[in-house]
Amino acid sequence: MKVIVVRHGETDYNRARRMQGYGEVPLNDRGIRQAAQLARHLATQEVDRIVCSDLRRTVMTGCIIASQLDKPMVYDAGLRERNPGDLVEGHYDEAPAFFTDPDFVPPNGEGVPVFRTRVRETFTALGRQYGDNTGTLLVVTHGLVCHAFVEEFFGAAFSEGVGAGNGTLSIARVEQGTWHLEKATCDAHLHDRSQTIPGGAQGA
Repeated sequence: MKVIVVRHGETDYNRARRMQGYGEVPLNDRGIRQAAQLARHLATQEVDRIVCSDLRRTVMTGCIIASQLDKPMVYDAGLRERNPGDLVEGHYDEAPAFFTDPDFVPPNGEGVPVFRTRVRETFTALGRQYGDNTGTLLVVTHGLVCHAFVEEFFGAAFSEGVGAGNGTLSIARVEQGTWHLEKATCDAHLHDRSQTIPGGAQGA
């Protein structure tokens, strides 16, 4: 089975570098365009099914894609972003340890080991549920989840120096429980000016 893992489109919190966590923050105009660009690109990938984090920014991204592809979408809370707890809505620069210190546990939030275990278990369960199929599974999730997915299943070397920006995608295959990475955090589809934007979204 082919698995495409995408990060949701941009929000105003992303642009301002503020932590969203489990907050129900919507996509901004640029994020809607990114989701539309993703939908246009994914129309060439023969996606069979879509699994999405249940937070608003991923739901909006997933709905734009699902509508364009005319595919069903289900939600999985295991795909939520890492919970920053009491740091939510704060600026990234106010709590650098959240991103750099694996031993840091935010008050009322998730430490790295707990978060990584959740990501690993969620993708392992998806592999068990859909891995015997020959089609393509699209997973719509968050930036730190995208990083954790690549690092947990394929090793940190695959993601060093690579940022999972808004609207980027990674491609993997799972065969008999074994995962193989084909592409990490690609954004070429966001810069392809030959694409038309579905749904009448306006360009910048």
